[in-house]
Formats: sequence, C-alpha cells, structure tokens
Amino acid sequence: MLTEPTDYVLGVDTHTDRHTFALVDAGSGALLAEYALPACRSGYRQALRLARREAPGLRLWAVEGTGS
Repeated sequence: MLTEPTDYVLGVDTHTDRHTFALVDAGSGALLAEYALPACRSGYRQALRLARREAPGLRLWAVEGTGS
C-alpha cells in the first residue's frame, strides 16, 4: 500500500548487463509498458527519458536487488 499519492510505479528487475523495467498505472494496476535497457550510464539516462515521457505524473521507482 502506498502512503503518498502516486500516478505511476516503475518496477525495475536488475541484472548485470541489462535491467528490465515495467511501467504500471498506480490507480488501476494496468501494465502500460515494458522495456529492457543496458545497465550503464546511457541505459539509465534512457530510462529516465522514457519515464518522463511515458509517466508524466508522480512516479514511484521500485528497484529490486539494490543490495548488491
């Protein structure tokens, strides 16, 4: 359960070479987009650009595997 209002959730499944992203509408739970990007600086920049374009409201990033 989210305690703050959020329009979109971006789930990230991290891997060594590529990360997989899922964009979900926070209100309905509908999957809006999926994409895989390289796990490097240019891939992270691309992820931010996609998030700004595809999820133009309040966004929550849920990143798996951040401990390694």
